[in-house]
Formats: sequence, structure tokens, C-alpha cells
Amino acid sequence: MSQPFLVQIRTGKRPLPQSLRAKVEALRAYHLLIGDKHDNTWRGTHETGD
Repeated sequence: MSQPFLVQIRTGKRPLPQSLRAKVEALRAYHLLIGDKHDNTWRGTHETGD
């Protein structure tokens, strides 16, 4: 994909196809889940002094 294409999507000038939108939302949710797990693991090991 070219940079102008992505810029058009970000600025709302070009709509994101529904199939691609669903994939992006699923990926975003996955990253949030993994980030939460990583944060909890990191806090847990540092709080206990392990």
C-alpha cells in the first residue's frame, strides 16, 4: 500500500472496507489483551521482587 492510500483512510477521505475494518478491530483488541497481560506480569514480578 502506498502512503497516500493510508493517509486517505486515516483522514476519512477513503472509507475502510468492512472486511478490513473487522480485521483491524480484532487486531486492536488482541494488542490490548496482550498489553494487559504483559503489564500484569511485569507488575507481578517487580512487586514480589522476583
